[in-house]
This record gives sequence, C-alpha cells and structure tokens, in this order.
Amino acid sequence: MKRSSLYTTCLFIVAVLLGFRFVDGEFLKKLKEKLTDFNQRYPEERIYMQFDKTLFKPGETIWYKAYVVNGTTLAPSTISTAMYVELIDPRGLVIKKSDLFVEDGATHGDFIIDENLPGGLYTVRAFTRWMQNFPDDNFFTKQITVQTVITPRFLLK
Repeated sequence: MKRSSLYTTCLFIVAVLLGFRFVDGEFLKKLKEKLTDFNQRYPEERIYMQFDKTLFKPGETIWYKAYVVNGTTLAPSTISTAMYVELIDPRGLVIKKSDLFVEDGATHGDFIIDENLPGGLYTVRAFTRWMQNFPDDNFFTKQITVQTVITPRFLLK
C-alpha cells in the first residue's frame, strides 16, 4: 500500500512539472503586470509591534514601539499618519484605546494596567484607517498575560 501511494505521488509531481513547462510566457508577463498594478493601487500596510515584556502584573505599564510598513517592500509606509491601538480584556471588551501619530513609519506608546484588573490573557490590537478597508485578519494582534502575583507569607524564627 505504501508503494502505490509513493508511485501516485511521484506521478502527480511529474504531471505538475510538465504542466508548468507549457505555460505561455506572454501569460506570465501579463499576470506580473496586473499584480504590480494592483499592488500600486491598493498597497498593503502591515504593523509590527515590540513590547518590553510578555508577562505583566496589575499596576505595571505596557511599553511598546510600533512600525507601520508597506506590506510588499517592507519600507516605512507613507499612506497612514495615524495608528490606533486597543487593549482588549479576556472577555473581548476594549478597555483602553490610544491614537498615535506615525512619523517615518514608527511610533511608540504605553498602556497602564489598572490595579484592579483581573489576571488573564489580554489582546493588543493595532490598525490604521487604511487597514480597515480590508479584512480584520490584517490587523496586528498579540496576546499578553496579566497575572496577579501573591507572595506567600512565611514565618521565620
């Protein structure tokens, strides 16, 4: 049984490779031109964020730096000058928002975690107005952990 599946797989690979040999060069040229035109009309923006830590406790500050880049060239984006960052609690509610000015494709900011926030997995979501024209899958999201630490009290003699 293993031998027949290996034979079938090899036959499939050979058929696919032979199929690519007969692709018209003019077709590929037109396809490349259309993709280039599409990327120029509707450039994709991406956001990358760096955080100072991944584990926080209530009362601490989440510091971050963000980069807004062109999705194709990875050069600093010139489309958006504002970026929006949200802190979402474990229930899915937005508890804090920041509107940041983007200069030369970079910005930075922070969120202060309230003392009374419960522990759990919080989500940081970042996007620009241009990114809202496309599906939410393009938004930057990262989960961070907020954990309440209770130190034990030991009796020492």
